[in-house]
Amino acid sequence: MGRDRARDTEGGANRRLSAEEASPGRFRWIVDGHNAIFAVPEWEELQVAGQRREARHGLEESLEAFGRAVGARITVVYDGNHQDRNPDAVSWPHLRTEYSFPPEEADDRIRFLAERSVRDGEHPVVVTSDRRTLAATLAPGARSMDVRHFFRRVHARALFVPEKRSVDGLDEIERHFLSRSPFAEDRREAEQRGSGTGSPGGGDESGPGGPDDMGGGSNAPV
Repeated sequence: MGRDRARDTEGGANRRLSAEEASPGRFRWIVDGHNAIFAVPEWEELQVAGQRREARHGLEESLEAFGRAVGARITVVYDGNHQDRNPDAVSWPHLRTEYSFPPEEADDRIRFLAERSVRDGEHPVVVTSDRRTLAATLAPGARSMDVRHFFRRVHARALFVPEKRSVDGLDEIERHFLSRSPFAEDRREAEQRGSGTGSPGGGDESGPGGPDDMGGGSNAPV
């Protein structure tokens, strides 16, 4: 059975994985930076409090870890200013940041990067919750994925080590990654599982990141 046809059997589920979930290293990931920050409460709080650099750094460190785990390249795009080069731009082994240059907006840069990636024979996935004005306007051949779906289904899976899983539930490694999730509810679950008070099912699958968030297809939210 190919990796794209793998199934998710965690928590009693029997769900076919999308190609992005099963083989994330095959894809070229482009992240809508500020959109991702505002989708994660912890980073949003930093951004609103004026700690913008800290919010960006939290997102970037998380994505570098993902890229290292799957061997993928990630580009994060932010709205920029009239500086020729933003001093906060980073270039790490698996992640680089780009800032738009007005009147260009971040969405314009993301569309350009996705279209260029398709022309280069890559398989770009744009991570954004902006389905109407960005995801729906990507070039044919480019895919999009909701931010919360990415962090819960793709990012978390990439950092999980299945061969170390305990038969009785979450072991120290899985709890470690849950405890570092950008979502507070995931961190609470790690604490509950560690103390033996968590529910066996591991959460409400009908909420964000569950089956209702699933999609697929070229130029369509995943």
